[in-house]
Amino acid sequence: ALAFRDVPAGRDLLAKALPAMLGLVGVEAFVDWLQRAGHYRLNDSISSLSCGIVSRLLQGYLRFLTVAPYQLVHHLFAIRRVRVAGRDGGAWLRWLLALVAVDLGYYLGHRGAHACNLAWGGHVTHHSSEEFNLSTALRQGLFEGAFSWAYYLPMALFFDYRVYRAAMALNMVWQFWVHTRKIRRCPAWMEAVFVTPSHHRVHHGTDARYLDANFGGVLIVWDRLFGTFVSEGGADGADDGTEPVYGLTPKQLRSWNPIWATVHHFAAVWRRVHRFPHEPLSSKLQVLWRGPGWSPKQQRYLPAPSVERAEALAGKFD
Repeated sequence: ALAFRDVPAGRDLLAKALPAMLGLVGVEAFVDWLQRAGHYRLNDSISSLSCGIVSRLLQGYLRFLTVAPYQLVHHLFAIRRVRVAGRDGGAWLRWLLALVAVDLGYYLGHRGAHACNLAWGGHVTHHSSEEFNLSTALRQGLFEGAFSWAYYLPMALFFDYRVYRAAMALNMVWQFWVHTRKIRRCPAWMEAVFVTPSHHRVHHGTDARYLDANFGGVLIVWDRLFGTFVSEGGADGADDGTEPVYGLTPKQLRSWNPIWATVHHFAAVWRRVHRFPHEPLSSKLQVLWRGPGWSPKQQRYLPAPSVERAEALAGKFD
């Protein structure tokens, strides 16, 4: 049976997986070059990798935001401390429960990040590429963990922090490979249960029918259960070969600067708050916790401007 000592700690697991991930990025880029598919652009890939480097170098300073609350809740309020170490047959089940719990927390936190401007500011970096390939998976936001930690606190009632970190790392490793356009569809049983490249391409799409869909990390069943699932392709879910338009809507980032990719939405929120000087403070503060598109003046969400598909594809920043 699986024992905790058989699984590297979360950061160690990701560190061990990183060389393989970079190697796969190189392989996919080489295959893309052979196919002349145009799914990779050097400037875009360098920007994505730079965002990942910035995130990895600096996010250690923000770890206390996740470690301290989790440890405190586990120490003071744990209902039952579930031990995953051991050679008994139940260890597999306990690890499975931890992995499912992490994935549910990821779904809720991911969905919340798309519905709150502050949290979106931490997550938007990952969506800011106009390409979709394995290098996009490494395009991570520095401040994402600063807003997502609360969704995992229920796990602290049962699992210690080491288990959470290891389960989260396994979740992140799975999410790496679904950032590809080289796999159209997986077997039907897999498409029904797990997040696949097809599902995740929808999540990165800016097309109107794809917005705010497919938030799952490993399991797509959460989206199916909670009504956020959308199939790639035609309205009937048939694979018509048409891919989403990737990036941000209604306006693309149009910069290769990883620092600007990290902070640009926070700057936009700041400008939006100060755009209406005569509105009451309560209305301005709603911009922080409401989703993108919220108007403090009209007190409602404004529809995103329509962007023609051909215009979006032809006008990629380069």
